[in-house]
Amino acid sequence: MQTSVQNWVHCNKCLVQPSKNNLSFWMSSCGHIFCKNCIDAEINGCNLSDANTTSVNFQQCFVCNKQVQLIQINRFMRKDLLEMFKPPTSFVGDSLKKAKTIIEFQSMHHQRLFKCLQERNQKSTLHLKKMLKELDEREGRIKLLVREGDEYKSELENTKRTITELRKRISEREKELNRLNQVRQSTSSQQRMSYKRMAIQNAMDSRYTTSGLSFLGGGERVQMSQFNNTYNATQQTNDFQLNMQHVGGSTPLNNLLPSDSRPDLNLQNLMNTSTEDASAVVRGNIGRGLQNTATILGFTRTTESTDREFF
Repeated sequence: MQTSVQNWVHCNKCLVQPSKNNLSFWMSSCGHIFCKNCIDAEINGCNLSDANTTSVNFQQCFVCNKQVQLIQINRFMRKDLLEMFKPPTSFVGDSLKKAKTIIEFQSMHHQRLFKCLQERNQKSTLHLKKMLKELDEREGRIKLLVREGDEYKSELENTKRTITELRKRISEREKELNRLNQVRQSTSSQQRMSYKRMAIQNAMDSRYTTSGLSFLGGGERVQMSQFNNTYNATQQTNDFQLNMQHVGGSTPLNNLLPSDSRPDLNLQNLMNTSTEDASAVVRGNIGRGLQNTATILGFTRTTESTDREFF
């Protein structure tokens, strides 16, 4: 549009106004104004960009739905139509009827533009309020999610601390259990050694008969009483006491062993000998000038009759 127009000119459909982009505007025979874009969207096969196109038949007006003819608004339009776009002050001295027609035309477009802008503003205001409400709701949800996230984070930290404490307690319990197992094993080993020594000592303190200690060469063959798994004597005879002493005398039997005796067969080593061994043999002198061999059988019991064996 090359002619100078007022700011009330606008497309009665999309409300766009003339600008520097040289968008063309068209006036209908019913007095409404539309932009080229809105017309092109409705008319098929008509190119409004053609320079020779100054008017076109339009099937239906966007506003009043009448069948109208469109005329491009420019300086080449008819004089009576071009005067419709001039300021009212330029009609001073003209006929009142003509001025009234022009003022009514411009006033109609003023009011229409104001009403449309007001409606658009109201719609924009409502849309803005709706968007602000949604924004407030979203901000509230975000704050709630942030609080929940902080709570979950705190719970997670507490859970991690609890797991760490439980692992520490488990480690301490395992160490304590290992220590108790070691103490139990050590105590059990000491008890077994003590039982073994007590068994041998009890055996040496027990009485003997012909089924007890055997003196080969002295004429009596006896064996020690049988022991159970706790190394305690299960039988005791009521004849003579060994008690690490010579039978019938006060000299310890271990002192009667000759110097050439095997060191692993003396009574002292016998106390360190496992009771699971079959037997242990010691040599000694029973006081009659004869060397005799004492055979101590561990877990056996015999009922052999008395006989004499001499070396």
